[in-house]
Amino acid sequence: MLGNKEIMAENIKYFMARKGVNAAEVCSALGFKTNTFSDWVTAKSYPRIDKIEAMANYFGISKAMLVEDMKDHQVDYLISDEEKSFLIEFRNADNH
Repeated sequence: MLGNKEIMAENIKYFMARKGVNAAEVCSALGFKTNTFSDWVTAKSYPRIDKIEAMANYFGISKAMLVEDMKDHQVDYLISDEEKSFLIEFRNADNH
């Protein structure tokens, strides 16, 4: 089972790939320090809630999509069609 930092790191990387952006672009758009962001992506540290909220807004997702292990959720738990699509896509990608 992954810890909170690892789940967050996995989810950030997934949403970066999905949006087609790199760390420098995220940091530039959100005003994050590159070293700090790198620590989140490598699961060395965990962001504060305001940073989680900023990332969620940037990626167009809920905060839960960043902090929770999506593999453990049922599709009905998610609140939007976009999030339901993400979960199905995420689970299918994990099986390949």
